[in-house]
Amino acid sequence: MIKELVIEVQNSTPLLVGWYDPLKQDVIGLRPTEIKGLWRWWARAFIAGALYDLGILKGEESNEVLLTPTKDSVITISYLVGKVLGLGYVGRGEESEASRFTLYV
Repeated sequence: MIKELVIEVQNSTPLLVGWYDPLKQDVIGLRPTEIKGLWRWWARAFIAGALYDLGILKGEESNEVLLTPTKDSVITISYLVGKVLGLGYVGRGEESEASRFTLYV
């Protein structure tokens, strides 16, 4: 079953999106891939924070940062964001799945 959700947003701050040349502004503007990338990033951050608060993620101590996620933690977060939330998952072999969402800008 396909459902459509239309969201109208307005940017209230200057927005300079990336391009192949970081010193130039993207002439095309905001792309669906950029929105999905931000969506995935915030989903991973939210899930990792929730799992950490629940005591599920421990992390490894490091001299450079407060805690570094373990390989198992990274796999768990990636699976939850990609497979459970449907934002796309690159697993090993048959588990890979494209995003279940299509964005039009």
